[in-house]
Amino acid sequence: MSGEENHWVRKVLEHPTGDLNQVVTELNHFLGDRTSVGDRVGSDSDRELAMSLHAYILNLSTEDEEKRFSCADVCRWFDLVQHTQGWPKETIPLSLDVQSERVIAKLAEAEGRGNNPPGIAKSSLSPEEEAAERERKAAAKRAEKEAKKAAKKEKAAASPTATAREETKPGADEQDGESATRLDIRVANIISADRHPDAESLYVEQIDVGDESPRTVCSGLVKYIPDPASLVGPCMVICNLKPANMRGIRSEAMVLCATSEDGSTVELVKPPAGAKVGSRVTYPGHTGTPDDILNPKKKIFEKVAPFLITDDQGVATWKGIPWTLPEGLCTTTLPRALIK
Repeated sequence: MSGEENHWVRKVLEHPTGDLNQVVTELNHFLGDRTSVGDRVGSDSDRELAMSLHAYILNLSTEDEEKRFSCADVCRWFDLVQHTQGWPKETIPLSLDVQSERVIAKLAEAEGRGNNPPGIAKSSLSPEEEAAERERKAAAKRAEKEAKKAAKKEKAAASPTATAREETKPGADEQDGESATRLDIRVANIISADRHPDAESLYVEQIDVGDESPRTVCSGLVKYIPDPASLVGPCMVICNLKPANMRGIRSEAMVLCATSEDGSTVELVKPPAGAKVGSRVTYPGHTGTPDDILNPKKKIFEKVAPFLITDDQGVATWKGIPWTLPEGLCTTTLPRALIK
C-alpha cells in the first residue's frame, strides 16, 4: 500500500464514525478526478478504506440528497468498490442521482442568498470552472450507472435461468463494445523465435494457434527476454488484431505478457497445464463471440487493455474476472501487473 493510500486509511481510523465529515470532504476532493484511491477500484487498499467507511456511508444513505451531493465523488467511489467481487460487507443501496432538479434548485437558491445549504461548502470556482465541474460530475454519474448495470448483469449471470436466457443471445451481456469477449485470446505454442533481421528490439516467432498452419508474429521482447530459446513453449496470444507490417515482416497476432509495476520485468502469460492449443479464454458470467478482426478505428483493444491485469496471486483477469479455460486459469508470477 502506497503512502497516499495509507494516509487515507489512517485518517479514517483515527476518527470516530460520527466525526468523519471533514475527512470525507477531503477524500471527496481527492477523488474528484480519480476512480480509485489505489491502483484500481478492486485493490486491497480501496477495499480496506471502503470497509472503514461502511458505517459512515450506511448513515449517509439515509441523509438528505444535499448531504450526498456534498460528497458525491466518495459515494460514487464507494459504490464501485462495494460492487467488486469478494466485497465482504452488506451492500448499501445508494441514491446517486446527485444532480436532481430539487438539489440544483436549492443550490441556486443558496447562491442567490450568498450562503450555502447545510453540508455544502461555498464554491470558489469561476463560472467556467463550475461548468466544467458540473460536466465532470455528469460524466462520473454516467460511468457509475454503467458500473452498476455491469454488476447487476454479473449477479444475474449467476442464476441458471438467467444464464440460459443470455446464452441464446451471444454477446448480449456486453453491448458497450468494451468487452474482453470480443478479443480472440487463445492458447498457443511458440515453435521458434529468432531476432528480426532489421529491428534490434524485435523477435520473429512462429506460433501454433490452432489454425492449419503456424502464424508469424513479431514481438518487442528482446530487451526483457534476451534468450530467444526461453520463449519456446506455451503462451497466450490475441489472434484477431489486424495484421501489421513490422519492418518488412507481417505480424499476424500478439503475444500477451505481464509487466511488473515498475516496468522492469516482463514475462509471458501462461495457460494451465494440459490446455489445448487453439482453446479460447472465457470469463465466467460473460458471454460473447470474438470479432473476426478487430476494427482499429474503433480501438476496441485499447478500451479493454487497461482492465487486463493480474490479481494478487498473478492470475490473469479482465475487470477482476479470471481468464478461464477448461483445464484451469491463465497465470504469471507477477502480481498486480498490466497485461499487454
